[in-house]
Amino acid sequence: MFWERNTVLLLLSFLSSINCLPQQIPLQWSDQSPVNTSLLNDPFSDWTFHETYHPLREVEQYIHTVAAFRSDSVKLDYIGWSNEKRPLTALSITHADKTKKKLKKTIKKPAFVIMGAQHAREWIATSAALYIAHTLLLDKKNPHSINKLLDDFSEQGYGWEPSSSPHEGPCAPWYPGEYPFQAPEVRALADYFNNTKDIVAFIDLRSYGQMISIPYSYSCDTMPRDAEDILEAAYGAAAASKAVHGLSMKVGQLCNTLYRAPGNVVDWMYEENHVKYSYAVHLRDTGTYGYVLPTRHIKPAGEETAGLISYLAKFILEDLEFCVQPCNS
Repeated sequence: MFWERNTVLLLLSFLSSINCLPQQIPLQWSDQSPVNTSLLNDPFSDWTFHETYHPLREVEQYIHTVAAFRSDSVKLDYIGWSNEKRPLTALSITHADKTKKKLKKTIKKPAFVIMGAQHAREWIATSAALYIAHTLLLDKKNPHSINKLLDDFSEQGYGWEPSSSPHEGPCAPWYPGEYPFQAPEVRALADYFNNTKDIVAFIDLRSYGQMISIPYSYSCDTMPRDAEDILEAAYGAAAASKAVHGLSMKVGQLCNTLYRAPGNVVDWMYEENHVKYSYAVHLRDTGTYGYVLPTRHIKPAGEETAGLISYLAKFILEDLEFCVQPCNS
C-alpha cells in the first residue's frame, strides 16, 4: 500500500489581549509601521530574517511571501479571528509531488501540527516556527533543509475549570473564562484541529525552560496510557536537540516540568483528539534571559528545533508504520 505525501501544519495564531497589558509595558511596534521591503524578495535565499524579532506586520508579510513563492507546497488557511479582529493563520506545507493527483483519494495523509505564537511574550516560539517553515521548504541539497521529512509525512480533568477566585476578572493571569472555549481564538483552534484529519503529532512551541513535556498538565496523579512510547520519543528528541549546539533539554510530565495547569492544549490534543504524540516544547533558555532572549539565539534555537522535530517525525512514522513505499519492501 502507498501512503500520500504528508502535511506539516504551522499555526501562527497571534493571540493578544492588548487591553489587558500593564501600562508600564511599551508597545514598540505598530501595524502601521513601514513595510520591510527586503521581505518582498525570495525568502529562501536570505537567512537574515531569522537574525531578529519581527512585528506582526512583518511576520504576516513573510508568510504571505513564502506562500507566494512556493504555491506548489504551501497553503494559507485563515482559521478564525482574534478578539482584536486579527486573522488567525495556519501554514499548510505538503510535498510538491506532481504524481499525487494519480494517487487514490482513500490514501491517508498524516499531519504533524506545530503551533507557535499563541503567547504574546514568548517571542522565540514565533521565530522558531518561522525557521521551521523556511527549512521545510528548502531544496534537499541545502545543508539546512529538513525537506526530506515531507517525503515521509504531508477522569479527564484536562478541560476548562472555573476560576479559583470569584474576584479574578478577565485581565487576571489565570482567568479561564466563563465556559470552555469562550475565547474566539481558542474556539477557532479547537474547530481547526477537529476538522484536520489524521493528525499524528502535535508540538506546542513555548518559551522558556529547555523542556520537552508530555501530558498531563492538569494532574501528576495519572500517567498517559502511551507514556512509554511518548517518553522514549521525547528522550530521543532531546538528544537530537542537544547534538546541535550542546544544550540539554529536560523531559517529563508537563505538570512536573512546569506546573499543574488545567485546560492545557497538550492534554486536550492527547485526550480529545487522540493525538498520541502531543508535546509542549519550551525552547531556550533556562532563565538567564527568559522571555527576552537575545536575537543571537534565534537561529541556533531554530536549528535545535529542526533537529528535535526531525527526530520526532522519524520516530513517529516508524511507530505508526506510515510509508511512501510498499511497507513490506
